Amino acid sequence: MRCVRWFMIFTACTCLAIDGVAWSASLFSRKANAAAGANANAGDPRNMDCSQLASMPNAPMTLQQCESMKSMAMGAQGAMNDPSTARPGDAQMSCADIQAEMSTLDVSGVSQQHRVEGQQAGAALQSQLTKNRAEANRFGIQANAEMAAARAADTATEVSSAGLVRGHAADAAQKQIDAQSRALGEKQMRDTAPKSQATAGSIINSGNDLTQQMQSNPRFARLMKLAMEKNCH
Repeated sequence: MRCVRWFMIFTACTCLAIDGVAWSASLFSRKANAAAGANANAGDPRNMDCSQLASMPNAPMTLQQCESMKSMAMGAQGAMNDPSTARPGDAQMSCADIQAEMSTLDVSGVSQQHRVEGQQAGAALQSQLTKNRAEANRFGIQANAEMAAARAADTATEVSSAGLVRGHAADAAQKQIDAQSRALGEKQMRDTAPKSQATAGSIINSGNDLTQQMQSNPRFARLMKLAMEKNCH
């Protein structure tokens, strides 16, 4: 059930992308979420406000990609939720039954080109994230060492003055570390943005492959939904 496995990965990546953009740019309407309940519409593409990406520096996806992902996700949802595709006995179908019927349908899944592009984009993004973590770890070790030295200097100042003079080395070190931390974060966002956008593009291309097939073959969409609900692999 290659299509099902890939679509589950695609759905997870889409939700992560939506949630990541929402967290970074406050894309979800708070008013809508409050009205619907705490988690009722989490990850719902209808709640995405892509317009804020236009002013977001180093966004994980472009405005156009966000709009495309929103349209694609809504199209997939619509196809899978079409009640006209349901048949008697669907609820009793096993994963083997779903696979057997799916094998009779004229669907090809994700194209080879888009599959390869997705693998390459994902590997590049993972490599960048690994590099980011290593940089952050090195920075943390260095910052801790600098703060320890600064606190020791403050303690020495206070001891030598019998408590009459308060050291300020730690305060100065903290300000410097905060500035360096902001600079590192901005650098990592600049470094990561092209890889994130490339990954978003590959998710969109591969997702469109499946969404178009689900829209042209409604029964395929229904089977995909059943397979996901039953956690078929």
